Amino acid sequence: MKYAAAKTRYNVGVNKAKAIKQDRDARIDALYDGIRAGKFNRINDAQEVESRESDISTLENAYNVQQLINKILYENLRVAFFGEYYPVFMAIWNKYAGKRYGEATEKKITEEFMNATGARVYVRACEYRQEVTFYTDDYLFQYNALEYTTCNDPLFLVDNVIQEQTKIITKPSYCADYCDNPAARAKKIIKAREAVKAQEDKLKALVDEYNDLIPTGNRLYFQHVKTER
Repeated sequence: MKYAAAKTRYNVGVNKAKAIKQDRDARIDALYDGIRAGKFNRINDAQEVESRESDISTLENAYNVQQLINKILYENLRVAFFGEYYPVFMAIWNKYAGKRYGEATEKKITEEFMNATGARVYVRACEYRQEVTFYTDDYLFQYNALEYTTCNDPLFLVDNVIQEQTKIITKPSYCADYCDNPAARAKKIIKAREAVKAQEDKLKALVDEYNDLIPTGNRLYFQHVKTER
């Protein structure tokens, strides 16, 4: 199943990041322990220190890239999970279309979904939105839950009556599409981030130039773009 494969890939990525971090931390400890012990110093052994710091910097960069890849793998995990569970929910839900969503019906749907997937499902309707939430024992998800929220299309309940679902939903709206090559996407993200940073630096320079000219009280305020690592 796609979810099982996505989960395996994610766990491999997490372990890879841990290994890189352990290697980096060990090299940092070795460098500064050596300096404190007088094994080498920055003046007499500058080349050795620079070489070690370069290795640490390389590992730091590799760790950050792997962490970004892991975020993409985690997104894949959520999309794959949803892609497998939502069709099962939809098939069960549609069996009860036209019935009121009372306690007895809710219990039947929950039990059928649990028997089919091993997970729990909860549907909630309020004035402004409706949600279907899958609860799983999988520790990978925050609060062990994934939810799909809708404001109008499709509606699960109208006046507490179950509505048949025909719209194929492949992922939660807050998730990106499934990525077959997380490493390639990570490279594109890093390149795009660098482009944003370059434009940000240009804009800041323009703002500084403007503020040097404008009277006090009329200055522009520059705010950095916050990008995730």
